[in-house]
Amino acid sequence: MAETEFVVTEKRLLEILSAVFAEASVAVDEKSGLVEDISELPNGLLKGMVQIFIKSPSFSKEGFVIKWLEAKSGFSRYVVDQFAGDGHLTMRMVPFPFSDETIFSLDISYQSFFVRHDGTHVGPSDELKLFYKSLVRNTSRETKNVEIWPRRFMRVQNDFRGDEHSLLEAMKAPFRRST
Repeated sequence: MAETEFVVTEKRLLEILSAVFAEASVAVDEKSGLVEDISELPNGLLKGMVQIFIKSPSFSKEGFVIKWLEAKSGFSRYVVDQFAGDGHLTMRMVPFPFSDETIFSLDISYQSFFVRHDGTHVGPSDELKLFYKSLVRNTSRETKNVEIWPRRFMRVQNDFRGDEHSLLEAMKAPFRRST
C-alpha cells in the first residue's frame, strides 16, 4: 500500500481533479456508473468527505465493480467494490475551514492487493504504481513537507493565507478528542 497526504486549496484541488478526469475513469459510492465530470460528485466537494476511485487504461483492463448494498438500516446504496478487479487508485478529499476559505485534506493511495473475477489475489501492477507516482509528483508541485505530529508528515501547499501555526492547528483539529 502506498499513501500520500496533502493539504491544498479548493482551486488547486479542482486543477488536480480536472487532470484526473481528463486521463482516467472515475467512480464513487452512491452512483451506479462512472462519474463523467467533477460536478457529478455526490454532495459536492464543500459539503463533506468525498472519496473517488480512479482507473486508467495504462494500468487497468477491467472496469469497476459497482454493487447495490442492501442495508438493514434502510440506507441502501451503490458501492464500489474496493477489492474487485485488477487495481485502482483512491483519492479522498475532506474539506475543513481555515482563515476565510475552505481547504482540503487530500489523500491519494492504492491498496496492497486486489481480487480478480476468478478469485486470484494480485498486487498493484508496476503501471498502477507509475500512475500513482506521476499523480503524486504532479500534486506535489508547489508544496512543502510539513511535520504534523512527530514523524507524521503531509505535503502542504505553499501559498496559504495566514500563518503556518494556525494552519497546523486547523489540520489537527479533526483528530482531537472532545472532552
